[in-house]
Amino acid sequence: MGLGSPVWPRLLIWQWPHAEAYLLVGVLPYSGRWCGWLAPSTDQAHLVEALHEVCWRLGGLTRV
Repeated sequence: MGLGSPVWPRLLIWQWPHAEAYLLVGVLPYSGRWCGWLAPSTDQAHLVEALHEVCWRLGGLTRV
């Protein structure tokens, strides 16, 4: 799993507000930092929000 590959495992034990949730995980392998974000679905709006939150919490994107 590389830096840019999101992982969406299905979590079955989450009762608010629905019975399932999805987890996006971002990892920086050389520094050992990681961050996760729970989303209620995998539609585009929730995916964009999760990508934004994970990137922001890991320190942002590289500057060109």
